[in-house]
Amino acid sequence: MINIGEPKLEGNRLSNKIDVPDNFKHHLNESEFFASYDVNIDADESILNIPAVCSMLPLAWYNGLDIHVGSIDGTFLKSMKVLHRKYCEVYPDLLFETNILVDNVVKNVVEGDGVALTFSGGIDSMYSLSRLHDLKPRLVTLFRFTHRSQHRGFFDKIVGHYKERFETEMNVVDTNMRELTKEGNYTYLAIRQTPHQIGALAPMSIGRFNRVFTAGGGVPIYSGLAVDERIRVPDIEDNFAWADLSVRVHGFFYRHEKFPSIIEFMDGFDGLKIQTCWFPSLFGGARIEFDFNCGNCPKCASGIIGLLIRGRNPNHYGFDVDDSTWDKLKNGFNVWGHFRRYIVPMQLFIRENGMPEGDYHGSRAFLEWFKEAKI
Repeated sequence: MINIGEPKLEGNRLSNKIDVPDNFKHHLNESEFFASYDVNIDADESILNIPAVCSMLPLAWYNGLDIHVGSIDGTFLKSMKVLHRKYCEVYPDLLFETNILVDNVVKNVVEGDGVALTFSGGIDSMYSLSRLHDLKPRLVTLFRFTHRSQHRGFFDKIVGHYKERFETEMNVVDTNMRELTKEGNYTYLAIRQTPHQIGALAPMSIGRFNRVFTAGGGVPIYSGLAVDERIRVPDIEDNFAWADLSVRVHGFFYRHEKFPSIIEFMDGFDGLKIQTCWFPSLFGGARIEFDFNCGNCPKCASGIIGLLIRGRNPNHYGFDVDDSTWDKLKNGFNVWGHFRRYIVPMQLFIRENGMPEGDYHGSRAFLEWFKEAKI
């Protein structure tokens, strides 16, 4: 059994001690969960415990462990049972029973009517902001979730870039939720995404917002390519809830289809950049020697190509493309097999719609190659 200690709130830093069975201690990197907020936190223990429980749920679900916690929100407790059942339908290796054992189940009301959007600056979240902008959502981004702790300066630069341009509020949650447990296989990585990212918002929701949108990061199954990416499935994640708050996955369709709305939205801001790079997440100890995007990882590839097939210069949207970019992308396609789910639909788009206008540092020759390449 996993035991979640009582929540400790020091200023706006929340922490819980975590205790796991001896034969599972090797799964943990640390024995304490923490989350630091840049807003005042004033919530019942049953809400404060949600992030710590969410940090351990993927480990519990994957190994059939129970979780014990002193108090928890009743709506959250019910929603996690539904979430687990839904995940089991998708991932057969999760067919273990996991119980959340609670001493005190509490009914809560968030007493807020605002909207929050999880926001990284990437393709999916930028699209969601472009469509939800009129709702003036509070943007919430998680440090150590998309960027490793060594890259705080780079992360702060990105957040500052968006705060300077958006009128809506933007908050940062600094949490070790992702770093708390060791990396696992595909199923484990998939099922941790939503509990970690959404659960961290619970304490700050009180008095602020009763709706959370999270950008659809998966893609549908489509003919001609077997896709096992289900990280953001509305039928699953839309069941996430606490108190009287609801969660909705927004924009669950092909990434390249999002660019017309993204482009129109970004063109309305002076120098607005998209930040889709995977480098800060994958290479925590490496030095960052680029402005916003490395231009040489699979996520950068999907951003660069997505803009090119719409006839746009990627350098106007946060990338630094030059003549050397295309060979780097070609070489990358040889090792980015799992990223075919994003790349192949862009190939099909060019084949069906023809070559776009524009030639940026040799991009047209690259797209001619890309259109027929076996990826």
